[in-house]
Amino acid sequence: IDTSRLNIHYRISYVEDTTHTEKKSENYMMLQIGKNTSKFSDFFGLKADALSTIFAEQKMDEIEAMNKLIPIQKGSIPINIFKDYPKNKITVTDYLPMGGFYKYSEDKIKPIWRMGNDTLNICGYNCQNAFTTYRGRNYIAWFTYTVPISDGPWKFWGLPGLILKVLDDKNEYSFESVAIEKP
Repeated sequence: IDTSRLNIHYRISYVEDTTHTEKKSENYMMLQIGKNTSKFSDFFGLKADALSTIFAEQKMDEIEAMNKLIPIQKGSIPINIFKDYPKNKITVTDYLPMGGFYKYSEDKIKPIWRMGNDTLNICGYNCQNAFTTYRGRNYIAWFTYTVPISDGPWKFWGLPGLILKVLDDKNEYSFESVAIEKP
């Protein structure tokens, strides 16, 4: 689809059941940013895909390969979120147990951001905060002008720099960058 120019690793924390907000799940996701498209997906799913290709090239026995891949994929999230910059579209692919694979596209609608005055250092980048209400939730985001790319985790974007942290006001969803790399 595109060649990744920048990879941002995020630790995500989320409540699966809002009637039990004390119980949270955690995963690691990666935002891969290219010239025309970005992809937000599970880090361990990406790692398993890469290893699967290597194992196939090595002509590794399928059962041996699966035994090595299953522990890596355990707990991974099968969702992929693509932001197509030129077409202003977001495409989501996902897998639901008992429901199979599905895909949908939607217009990439820019959240209405209100700038804050607070700053925070994330992964060595000085970040400023901003606020929005998106899909019924109130969020605070931290973005850096140092990386002037209007993108971020999940479906977040629209600020004058890369979003490195987002959390909702109920502390049910949190995305925080833990590493940034140029491939």
